[in-house]
Amino acid sequence: MDSDIWLQPTIEAHQKYFGGDALRIIDAGSRDGDDAQFILSKLGDQPNCTVICIEARKAAANKIKKKYPNFIVFPIAVSNFIGKSKFVKMKDPDFLGSSSLELARSKAYQTESTIINVDVTRLDAIIEPGITDVLKIDVEGHSVPAIMGMGELMKDVLVAHIETETPERAAWGEPSNNLEVMTIMQDLGFSLVDVSYQWGWSIQDQVWVNTKHERYRN
Repeated sequence: MDSDIWLQPTIEAHQKYFGGDALRIIDAGSRDGDDAQFILSKLGDQPNCTVICIEARKAAANKIKKKYPNFIVFPIAVSNFIGKSKFVKMKDPDFLGSSSLELARSKAYQTESTIINVDVTRLDAIIEPGITDVLKIDVEGHSVPAIMGMGELMKDVLVAHIETETPERAAWGEPSNNLEVMTIMQDLGFSLVDVSYQWGWSIQDQVWVNTKHERYRN
């Protein structure tokens, strides 16, 4: 799926409700860094914009570093704790981006995946305080712990793009989290401005804007 289709609602939300150049973009579950680069190209004052990519698969993180040398890249998984964890790594190169901390995925893809150990951190342990123009979370079923791991820093996120899983995922033996993410984000003062299903009905992408932030304009 082309980034310009998938991420356009995120771009438009920042332009409409906040305006100006983005000075910090965070991409958790970055895969190849291309989504972060697309957001940067549309919103960022490129010489001054900090782009942070987080990718648990070290080989993929190293590729991002080589492809986008100006990005800050953390080769680590994100959750609501700091430590180590088992991680489901997909074997098919075309589906490596579906690797996840959610171990239920290994049951759904027993022959297509393997279990590895990865380092895990909270986002608020590696992100400096300050405004985050766009926070994209695409961590394959682990969005709720990732959001919680952002802690108090969520109050300075302007636009959040969060991939969630719907009850359709039950067909693969995986839990849904889209409604829980909605509850958490609403409690944090965010408003839902877009929902899309570019990857099928089992994946719901949600775009949120921080209506409590002083830069919010309606």
